[in-house]
Amino acid sequence: VHRYVEGVLELRKRRGGDEFSLYLNPNLEHYFFFKRNVLRFYSTEKSYMDAILATDTKKRSLPAKDGLPYYTYVTTTRGNMKRFLDGLEEIIDSEDEK
Repeated sequence: VHRYVEGVLELRKRRGGDEFSLYLNPNLEHYFFFKRNVLRFYSTEKSYMDAILATDTKKRSLPAKDGLPYYTYVTTTRGNMKRFLDGLEEIIDSEDEK
C-alpha cells in the first residue's frame, strides 16, 4: 500500500458499458480486464493463478442484490495480456510518427 508501481491503466467508454484494463509490472506481470461486471485476471505469478483456479466458481461470484449488479471474477490468458500490450505499442508508435 502507498507505493508507486510501474503500469498502464486504460479506461474505455463503450455503448455496452464502460471497461478498463490495468497492467502492472513491478517484478511480476499482473493484468486485469473489467467488462460487464466480469473481472478477468492474469499473472505470471503461478501461485496467484492457482489460488483463483482453486476457488470454487460459486465463491467467485456475487449475485445481484439490493440494486447492485451481478459480479464475478475469472482468470484470463497470457495471450489476452499480450494483445493489450501490443495495442499499446501500436498507439505509442503512431504517436511517435506525428
